[in-house]
Amino acid sequence: MKRLYSIFMALMMCCGFLLSVPMQAKAATFTDINQSDVFLKQAESNSCTLCAAAMLCRRVAIMDHRDDWRSITEAQLKTVMDWNDGLSWDFTYAGIRIVHSGGKYALDGQNKAEKLRDVLSRCPEGIVAYDRDRPHAVLLTDYTDGTFYCAEPANSKDSGRISISKASITIDGIDDYWYCKSPLVNLETDAPAPVITKPEKPSVTVNASDSANPVTISYNACNNTTHYDIRFFDSGDNLVWAIGQCDDGAAFGNIVAYTDTSYSHTFPAGSYYVTVAAVNNNTAECNFSDAVSFTVTEAPKYPDKPVVTVEATDSAHPVVVSYNACSNATDYCIRYYDTSDHLVYAIGDCEDSAPYNEIADYTKTSHSHSFPAGSYKILVAAVNANDGVWTFSDSVAFSVSDLLKGDANGDGSIDLKDVTMMRRALVGWDVEINEAASDVNQDGSFDLKDVVHLRRFLAGGWGIILN
Repeated sequence: MKRLYSIFMALMMCCGFLLSVPMQAKAATFTDINQSDVFLKQAESNSCTLCAAAMLCRRVAIMDHRDDWRSITEAQLKTVMDWNDGLSWDFTYAGIRIVHSGGKYALDGQNKAEKLRDVLSRCPEGIVAYDRDRPHAVLLTDYTDGTFYCAEPANSKDSGRISISKASITIDGIDDYWYCKSPLVNLETDAPAPVITKPEKPSVTVNASDSANPVTISYNACNNTTHYDIRFFDSGDNLVWAIGQCDDGAAFGNIVAYTDTSYSHTFPAGSYYVTVAAVNNNTAECNFSDAVSFTVTEAPKYPDKPVVTVEATDSAHPVVVSYNACSNATDYCIRYYDTSDHLVYAIGDCEDSAPYNEIADYTKTSHSHSFPAGSYKILVAAVNANDGVWTFSDSVAFSVSDLLKGDANGDGSIDLKDVTMMRRALVGWDVEINEAASDVNQDGSFDLKDVVHLRRFLAGGWGIILN
């Protein structure tokens, strides 16, 4: 009986010894401090540093085995500092001591990437990194596999642990930082950061206009991506075009490992949407963008270019303009300019034709108008009024000479050859004369009296002047 009692007492002492040895709490893991609940978005437009500090304190609390880490918020941190002056350089909240690196530009003159890698190796809970030029702060969480990661307080940025390349600031822009001085915490050594193999989600933008111009899509360069698959669908969810290594791209002859971050293609008028998949061919993983809708309008139908010919002689005869009938043209606009590019006459539905009282839907393919002697040029626009577009001809120059009375044959001089030409015209010979120049007595008709008048002028002594 005594022996049984002794054994019983020995067992009790062993149990008491075991109970007296404190149990070692399991260290926090990388996954624990990066769970989605840890991260916050800033509550105010100017509270990015406060938000980043709250996330830092939450991670410290988790690593310090506290169950109340979710209670740490911007509002709680404000209770231990005068927030009107911004984030305090040194403050303590619930036993967590946060201190500043010292100086507003503590990192100036240093290799910032090297310095921050070193700080993160000693502060696995992360640091509040501040760019004073923007100004903006993020929680710099870790440096893993050659990449800095952070948690971005800005509401316009992705939530959770993201690459610094997707944040509002850059490593080179960081000027100073805050870190946890106490308690000293660490991560479980056998819990390295998980290797992320799934590609980032593409963010797609579309620039579309009309069926004559290509639709251009662009998207971000995604991490963990070997190539991209692009698929265009119509409003009936029918695949209409694909590029990249898509199974359903065969019909379009574009089975390639497409690596560019933009793509252009022309589509008929209609409604469409596009999706882009970032693909990691090494792990057979992909991540699809959201579908982005766009509309292609019908391209305006531009008229053919008018080809213009001009017949011009002298100020007594109208200038005759002619041009081809242009496809897609509803009407034409004609503009005459002098050598100083001043508009001197216009016809058709031109805005600048108002002073000439010729605003009309001019549909003819020729036009005549008389001009004083001088040098001019003409432009003809073929107009498609239905689509509000037009096509201009090349500029065509022409000259109008003064009328030389008596120069019936148009050789620039007045002599007996003109008398002979006028007489032959009057007796019915098949000759070409300038009748306006042949009306030398200016009675409004060409007859034998004009021949007599010109002979007397050439003979002299009759006091005849040709105007």
